[in-house]
Amino acid sequence: MLSLGCEIGNHSKTHPKFKNLTTEQMREEITFGVEQMKTLLNYDVTLFRPPYGSYNDDVKTVCREMGLKIIMWYRSSHDSHDDYNADMIYDRVMLDVDEDGHKLEGSVILMHMSEEKTVTASARFIPDLISQGYQLVTVTEMFMLSLDGFNPGGVYRYK
Repeated sequence: MLSLGCEIGNHSKTHPKFKNLTTEQMREEITFGVEQMKTLLNYDVTLFRPPYGSYNDDVKTVCREMGLKIIMWYRSSHDSHDDYNADMIYDRVMLDVDEDGHKLEGSVILMHMSEEKTVTASARFIPDLISQGYQLVTVTEMFMLSLDGFNPGGVYRYK
């Protein structure tokens, strides 16, 4: 993945709701992934997505101290929904505007690549988005030019 120009972020060790953890438990959950990426891939993780989107000021403080930016989604592909198949995921990703009024352009879209149906849908929507003129970029590329900067402890979901 790294050789393709992808970024890898941290998502925790055990997938807890971070709002329910102490700051020490948060550090332990995050440190595990940071250390694993460094050991296995010689990669310095700078991004963190809290499971379930569960974060509060303590999570922001811990991430700031650890040099991690918090990445949230603006749109969901709903690929984790049992009743969603690859065609439904494709259709949802390709919407110009979803039911919540969230535009496709500039959005971070939540997907779970461990789902086979997501991989199948991705093989369709990636070339279709590119053919429509969209440019797929890393999270860092998207937010680096933000007027407020791209800072550890900050929460980012769309440009």
